[in-house]
Amino acid sequence: MAVLHGYERAAELFAAGVLDPVAFISDRLPLADCTGAWQQFQAGKGRKIQVLP
Repeated sequence: MAVLHGYERAAELFAAGVLDPVAFISDRLPLADCTGAWQQFQAGKGRKIQVLP
């Protein structure tokens, strides 16, 4: 049940500056490298992979 109530609390902590979003994102890849992002995800590499438009 943590998932049901965790996102709101996390958003509050990010907004308050308690959590640093940069620490959670290990990779930022352009949309052109979406395949590479998917391969990293499947290989279990990184924490969060952000695909940028």
